[in-house]
Amino acid sequence: APSRALVRRSYQWLTVAFLVIAVAIFMAIFGLALYQIPLVSKSHDAYPFFNAGRGVLFVGGVILGGVGVGMAIRAVTWKVDNDVAKLLGDELSRHLDKQYALIRNINRRQLGYIDAVLLGPPGVLVFRVLNLKGKFLNEKAKWLKADKSGQWIPMRLNPSQQVIDDIKSLKQYLATKGLQDLPIFGAIVFIHDDPVVHLT
Repeated sequence: APSRALVRRSYQWLTVAFLVIAVAIFMAIFGLALYQIPLVSKSHDAYPFFNAGRGVLFVGGVILGGVGVGMAIRAVTWKVDNDVAKLLGDELSRHLDKQYALIRNINRRQLGYIDAVLLGPPGVLVFRVLNLKGKFLNEKAKWLKADKSGQWIPMRLNPSQQVIDDIKSLKQYLATKGLQDLPIFGAIVFIHDDPVVHLT
């Protein structure tokens, strides 16, 4: 369902983008036509307003067209599935029975984006799935990555904090549905095996 929602959102954005582009083309052509067919003579008192108006129409149409093109590009490049979360689902399906269900690509306004959530008898398990390569060191809530010289440097994004934020968002959302007592856990998953990923 989340994947279908992302596809639907992509189509919605594309539809709006085409509408914006159509309006932009009309504005630009109409503004340009007013330069070719001046409806007000230069000697008329209203000419400055007419001249400014056709300029605004043309320039506004060009700018709006650029916005529409940007929206169209965003729509066609919208990621409708999380490949690494799909790999996780494929692997889990080999080991879990029908009591469990994995939901990928949760993307709701109240929640933000969550890679995947596993539902089962123990409760809810929130996944932060990482498609990273290299050597990593985890010290409590701190995450470090080895640079090219082998020195440990802090990771730009902290996976522990990310999954904690996801859990908090999910707890708040479930509380609005009367499910505030549902146990929620978190897990960080590196999709690659050793030696592509080495966790210390």
